[in-house]
Order: sequence, then structure tokens, then C-alpha cells
Amino acid sequence: MVQYKKMKIALIRLPSTYANWYRVPIVGLSYICSFLKANGFDCKIFDAYLCPWTEKKLVEYVIQYNPDVIGISSAVSKKLV
Repeated sequence: MVQYKKMKIALIRLPSTYANWYRVPIVGLSYICSFLKANGFDCKIFDAYLCPWTEKKLVEYVIQYNPDVIGISSAVSKKLV
């Protein structure tokens, strides 16, 4: 029987570029990570917004984890003037 390596997935929330007053865990990434873990994947969330990491520190953590796949969460707001 062939054994496959468990795929490692990093889910990333980038650090804030505009405000840091609303620091709460992101539910969407948590749901995705839970689903992936329940289906045999090794998944980890890197939340640089909740944990006030610099971009450099975020990159260090992700490289150390050595994922096979990276998912990046982003939010876009368009305000009409």
C-alpha cells in the first residue's frame, strides 16, 4: 500500500495597512482550517492581523512551517464618494 505525505496548507491573514483597532480572530479561515483538518490535511492559520507581526516575521513563520499550499485572505472595501 502506498502512503502519501499529508499536504501542509498555510492560511494567511495579512497584517493591517490602515487600522489596528479591530483585532478579532477571523472566523472564515477557522472554518476552512477545521474542514481541511477533518479531511486529513495538515493546516495552520498565520494571522498577522490578530498577532501584530511584521511582514518579515510572518514570512519567517510561514517558511518555517514549509507548506505545500498557501491561501491568502484579503478584504476589500470600495467606498463611493
